[in-house]
Amino acid sequence: MIFMPKIQIDAPDREILYELTTNARRQNNRMARDIGISNQLFDYRVSRMIKTGIVPKFIPLVRIDSFGMGFYRALLRIEKASAKRKHEIKDYITNNKSVFQLIEAVGSWDLSVNFVCRDIRGFNAEIDKLATRFSENIRQYTTMAFSRSVYFNRRFFTKRAPEAKTAMLYGGSASAEHLDDKDLLILDQLFKNARMPNFTISKNTKIAMNTIKSRIRSMENRGVIQGYRAFLRPMPFGVVRKKVMVRSYCPVRTEQLLNDFALNNPHVYVIEKMSGRWDFEVVLEAFGHREFQGILQKMRDAISEVPFDYEMIDIAYNHDMNFGSLLAWGAGKK
Repeated sequence: MIFMPKIQIDAPDREILYELTTNARRQNNRMARDIGISNQLFDYRVSRMIKTGIVPKFIPLVRIDSFGMGFYRALLRIEKASAKRKHEIKDYITNNKSVFQLIEAVGSWDLSVNFVCRDIRGFNAEIDKLATRFSENIRQYTTMAFSRSVYFNRRFFTKRAPEAKTAMLYGGSASAEHLDDKDLLILDQLFKNARMPNFTISKNTKIAMNTIKSRIRSMENRGVIQGYRAFLRPMPFGVVRKKVMVRSYCPVRTEQLLNDFALNNPHVYVIEKMSGRWDFEVVLEAFGHREFQGILQKMRDAISEVPFDYEMIDIAYNHDMNFGSLLAWGAGKK
């Protein structure tokens, strides 16, 4: 597990984080104006967030199924592993081209591994390789296949009472989109820095700036790009983030109740529909454990008309997302 020093943030920082996690490609002066601070102060605060590791990077939210991919997850329980062995396991996972993201956890499960694969057979093959390679350490695992993954804007950062906005990373009515070499080159630059100016993308890719603008707009209109957000590591500034895994006896109604709750509660970050041990994963975020407990109780009350069970997983550390796997699939290289 990676530990980061505690960092104090104030009200303007929270407003900046809201803006950066809602649309990171907005112009700085517009975000500063909406917050009510100077452009210079905005730039200084953002630079400080980057340097301190609160915001290590900016990423585009893309529809994984636009690349013709499936989204899967494995939860692993690691036992009888030295620090060196645990590091070896994590290195093996993060270097796997089919792994989209590794998340370190606390509780019943130690690692949450997100995969992007062409189909369930490809996912099963990856799990078999991982379980065989570390059979003496992976004592238990469970797998899930996702049918829908919806992200909400982090409204709890701001006092301006904005409406809930969503971005779908997987599911719905999307189908694989045609993405040519220019689209993939542009996406590659956005994956490196979603706030990269169009003229820099043009310089790096040798694609005309007008083409950059039109291609990005086209991918946004087609739903390939769902938005642009700051990738946060919230623990250093006191945000508690946990996964609530829900097993329901009436999934259709529970999903309706969860969505209603998320639209009216600013602390819901993600709702994911899945097949496997659980039906839903809900990621809740709050400033401190006491506030988190209150939010969890509200969620339980909101879905209480349907019998359900739940389990919580503490998120300790989010490793960077690996967008290279999506680009490789898009280019037909795998």
